[in-house]
Amino acid sequence: MHKRIISHTDFDGLISAYLLREIFGVEEIIFTEPWFIQQGELEVRPGDIIVDLPYDERCKLWIDHHKSNLATAETLRKEQPKKVVFDEKKKSCPSLIYEHFHKEHDFLEDEDTKKMIAAADK
Repeated sequence: MHKRIISHTDFDGLISAYLLREIFGVEEIIFTEPWFIQQGELEVRPGDIIVDLPYDERCKLWIDHHKSNLATAETLRKEQPKKVVFDEKKKSCPSLIYEHFHKEHDFLEDEDTKKMIAAADK
């Protein structure tokens, strides 16, 4: 079970957190900056979802699209493929979330939701 969503403070992260809250039913959301993850200043717990931020090995699921994290993503795809959703070709994490989860979650097909996702791509 996912316990918290840890997301970036930007618009991409805000929309990602909303989408993941709806998908997983997680109530606790923490917004932070990448350097808090990189420096280990934020406590990441087993069960956490990290989105639009650098990877931390303690999380249950990591979702990202930043090319700077490609090497980490490639390693994880080999070692723990269920732990990573990554596509450096996506303009935003909301687009990546849509692509990965839309078949199981009808709300992602809602017109207003699609508009939010498109706005994150700009």
